[in-house]
Amino acid sequence: MQIDPTYIFPSRILNKLGVVALNAGASKTARFFLRLAVTLRADFYYYHRNLGVALERSGRVEEAMECYLTALRLKSDFIIAVGDFMRALSLMSDAAHAVRCYYSFLKVVEWSSFLDVQSRVSAILKCIVDKNIGVDEMIKRYNRHLVLNPQDIEKHAHLAFLWELKGCKKQALEIYRKVSSLKPANTAVILGHGNLLYDMGHVEEAISFWIKSLELERNGQVATRVATVLYDLGRVREALYYCREGVAIDATCTDVHRLASKIHLELGQIDEAAASYKRSLDSGSLSVDRQQILGLDTTSVKEWCEKQILPCAIFEPRKEVYIPEPRFFEARLRMPSAVGQLPEAYVAALRNVTVIGGTTLLIAGKQTALYDKQALAAHKWYTLNSNIVKLMTGRSVVVGYLESGRSLRRAIHFCHDVSRNYFHWLVEGLSRLWLVDQIPEFRLLPLLVDEKLPRQHVEALRLFNQHNHPLITLRNGNGYLVDELIYPSELSVSRDNYNHPVSPENDVLISPTAIAYIRNQALKLISGHKSKFTRRLYVSRRKVSHRRIVNNEQIEASLAKLGFELVCPEQLSFLDQVRIFSEAELIVGQAGSGLVNMIFSPESCKVIVLTIEQPQINYYVFSTLADILKLELEYVFGDRVASNGELEMFDVHSDFWISPEKLFEALGRTAERMI
Repeated sequence: MQIDPTYIFPSRILNKLGVVALNAGASKTARFFLRLAVTLRADFYYYHRNLGVALERSGRVEEAMECYLTALRLKSDFIIAVGDFMRALSLMSDAAHAVRCYYSFLKVVEWSSFLDVQSRVSAILKCIVDKNIGVDEMIKRYNRHLVLNPQDIEKHAHLAFLWELKGCKKQALEIYRKVSSLKPANTAVILGHGNLLYDMGHVEEAISFWIKSLELERNGQVATRVATVLYDLGRVREALYYCREGVAIDATCTDVHRLASKIHLELGQIDEAAASYKRSLDSGSLSVDRQQILGLDTTSVKEWCEKQILPCAIFEPRKEVYIPEPRFFEARLRMPSAVGQLPEAYVAALRNVTVIGGTTLLIAGKQTALYDKQALAAHKWYTLNSNIVKLMTGRSVVVGYLESGRSLRRAIHFCHDVSRNYFHWLVEGLSRLWLVDQIPEFRLLPLLVDEKLPRQHVEALRLFNQHNHPLITLRNGNGYLVDELIYPSELSVSRDNYNHPVSPENDVLISPTAIAYIRNQALKLISGHKSKFTRRLYVSRRKVSHRRIVNNEQIEASLAKLGFELVCPEQLSFLDQVRIFSEAELIVGQAGSGLVNMIFSPESCKVIVLTIEQPQINYYVFSTLADILKLELEYVFGDRVASNGELEMFDVHSDFWISPEKLFEALGRTAERMI
């Protein structure tokens, strides 16, 4: 097949043809098209990565490794290529070649983005060496070579790494010191020496070595690494200096701009934060010409109303809520009960604010974001769950959105950060209608809702919308200027906390008022339906990509013998979910949003939640919900299953295996309490 690619196909079409062939299992055809794409655009990192995948699937792992390394040379923070490299490295059989590839990898990857990756790559490499000739034998070979070639700096560095693999870091350090005396100005050696010191916990010494290497050779990746470590130490102004150094050396590095933006935000330099974030998008080849990137100070809606003398009616004062101790079946984990403070429930009337589809954040004035989720947070560590909020620290944010060019005169805010999630939609989103219904003069106003809501969410909204408010859908990430906006607050509070210990009194606070409203309104819809309260339900998560039960079919079959019905909530209408769960006497289900349907269950119902034992998981959420509903709920833990051969210590979304015997024992004890 002879083609003049420069005449017929642009590179992106060739790449697309290659990917299609790859997905169809035609690796040879894929290699043909992808090589042509690389020939035309050798500067585009993704083409090299795709070619690497095609070569790897053809069993040509060494060639694939070179493609992944080329992709990383072109874009050092290309995380997908890092994952590809790790996978391909685990397939290599030539230990010496694997060590060479590893050192090439160290030279090109952006370590400021992947400080946790090095240990994982090292572990993979150790397995390869052990499987082939063993670390000790390889050390002997390098020592013999160095007796004859004492000036071979690269082999000294390889030997130091082998000692690291063996766990003998002191020996590795001695080699680096020896090599430093031979070649005191070798930047690669200085960097390796610094990396080892950092790995040994000697952070200040490591920083001094990295700075020394910068003085010898300006390197944007090293400058970013120094900035990242200084930032983690809380030395933000020093970190900002090295961010500027990194930008001056390599303005295309996305991570250094992101870090600079975060630091500017912490220092209260919101305009500089927005400018740095925009540069990070530009350096990542993302089109941001039309996108508004703004740095904003944050305040709560109520605080803004007080400052601007705007109406704000309080319907529920701040109040304490009890957060019960979760119950675990045969587990050592203990999590004490707590007491949290629910914020005030209010309705505010705002003027001339920008509403953005897909978030509760509002923009008022020139430099102010109204965002209760952040402004009322007790901690600064909560992660983002909105595509619009790019960065968040303290009481400042960087946001990005598109101007829709459309304005609205008067409407009620009903958008949400995670409106597509069933749990958050019911507990935090839909329950805001309770506040809207309190004020008769608002009954003719339209509700501003997010576009592309799941059909069950739309159905629930239409059923609960007893005053027939018109619905106006807003495009996600688009801003709309509203002359007069009615803003009902969220009754419940939910913040994502993945990186710090669970804080039950702050992370998730569920409003009893919200739950009572959702339950009562839903049950009214089926008031003529005769319930038996005898159904046993197994709530499955068949179609999800994470937190899956790997032996789900076995569990389904075993529970079916005990009279359990399989329920897949995502396949049911909202009203069908209400009917089914209103008849449940016993629910078993994987932890997920489908279990929120226990809101509709009778007080006699018992609930067993299947999940993993992980201290970072907030088990209080379903326990508190069950306590409000006067349901009995217990967690049964399964064994975590490694993903792609790796088991992350703090991965809260791991797949897991459930012991049928353990589940049956838990069911037996639950059945005893039902008699």
